[in-house]
Amino acid sequence: MISFIYLYFSNNNKMETSKEILKNNNTNNNNNNSITNEQRLNEQRLNETNMVNDYISQLTPLQLKAYQIAKEHLKTSFDITRSNGYQEWLHK
Repeated sequence: MISFIYLYFSNNNKMETSKEILKNNNTNNNNNNSITNEQRLNEQRLNETNMVNDYISQLTPLQLKAYQIAKEHLKTSFDITRSNGYQEWLHK
C-alpha cells in the first residue's frame, strides 16, 4: 500500500502535514470551536488546488504539453505538487 503525505502552508506560512494541522487544531480547539478540523483541512485543500491552478495557468505551451504527457502516462501516480517545476515555482 502506498500512502502520500501532503504538505500544506499554515497561517504562519510554515509547511505542515495534514496530521500536524489536525494536531495543532485539536490543541487550539478550546479557543475557537466555530471552525472544525474538517473545515480547516478543506480550506487547505482548496488553497492547494488554487495554487496548482495558478501554476498550470502560467506554464508555457511546451511546459503545458509536457504536463499533459506526464499526466497521461503516469495516470494516478502523477502528483503535480511533487513535481520539480511546481516546487521551484512555489518557492519563488
